[in-house]
Amino acid sequence: MAYADVVKMMLIASIDELAKNPEQFALHPGKDFTRNRKLCFKDFILLLLTMEGDCIREELYRFFGRSEETPKKAAYCNQRAKLKSDSLLNLLHIFTQKFSRNLYKDKYSLVACDGSVADIFRDETDKDTYFPPNNKSPRGFNQIHTQTSHL
Repeated sequence: MAYADVVKMMLIASIDELAKNPEQFALHPGKDFTRNRKLCFKDFILLLLTMEGDCIREELYRFFGRSEETPKKAAYCNQRAKLKSDSLLNLLHIFTQKFSRNLYKDKYSLVACDGSVADIFRDETDKDTYFPPNNKSPRGFNQIHTQTSHL
């Protein structure tokens, strides 16, 4: 199984853990996320994580397909209004606990698939990660490019 597939499975498992107790992540526990909806708590979290920056309607179509059963934009907005602000942070903690702690440069904890990049604090003296000024970045920048790794 490819590493990316393992990471995806761990993410889905983490979302499942979150979805077991949606009231913990609701602004109004006992009321929010209690009824069956077209856009349930689990699907809502998955949708948030997979959105690509398009309008909400197109994101809903991409996620659910174009049909009469696709939730409306109002359903998305209603579900978003119920979610506590720290819910995705909790998901991040659940997700990252599934991986062994191997710090990059003894200070960065990364979980990524091959080819991912992560911008880090600018440090011209770090020759491994520093990229000199160009048309888009007149001051230069630091970035980590990940490669295939295994659990």
